[in-house]
Amino acid sequence: MLGGPELGHGRFLARNVTFRDLVQFAYNVQDFLISGGPGWIKSDRFDIEAKAHGPLTVEQGRVLVRAMLEDRFQSKVSRENANKRVYVLVVGKGGAKLNLSADQTPPVLGPPAEGAPRRDGLPRGAVRIGPGQFHSFARPIGALTQVLAGQLERPVLDRTNLTGLYDIDLKWTPDQIPSNLPAEARPDPRGPSLFTALGEQLGLKLESTIGPVEVIVIEKVEKPTAN
Repeated sequence: MLGGPELGHGRFLARNVTFRDLVQFAYNVQDFLISGGPGWIKSDRFDIEAKAHGPLTVEQGRVLVRAMLEDRFQSKVSRENANKRVYVLVVGKGGAKLNLSADQTPPVLGPPAEGAPRRDGLPRGAVRIGPGQFHSFARPIGALTQVLAGQLERPVLDRTNLTGLYDIDLKWTPDQIPSNLPAEARPDPRGPSLFTALGEQLGLKLESTIGPVEVIVIEKVEKPTAN
């Protein structure tokens, strides 16, 4: 998934990204749910800037980037449903253990204003992802399912019926820990698995099943001309 774009205050800016990175953000989809297109969409890299009027929320940013892809890349995509092996995220028997964010207004992304609230260094609407950890500040459950899907390389469907914006802290021990991680960043090898951590820390669980999943099919795309 596209990481680290500057989004807000009237523009979207992303550097050194592929077309597939942009599609992931624009359509809020994991890479393994994108099909079609020539090989260069995974290898060629671009610096992208799209402008709008006024600050942008995440959803407004996605709309902006979709329009930019159609204009700059002459792209055309379709949405298809396919039955795939998926995980369903549900609330466990003991109930959810999630903290609603104090401010439920939609975050406007971009450089935070001076004095804006932060949570362990995170501005509102942001997430921090590291080896065996996920933290969010005023983000919906969908932000968690996206991370879970990426970790498990399988679609994760939200069936929690939990609405609103949440402050989430989740820590687990990955199956594989990169050997080059510094000692202070390495997860506890004795820690819980992702499935166990979800239940113990958030009161949620993943159930494996087969279900309909939306796939983004790239029907047409052209390399952009230089501005």
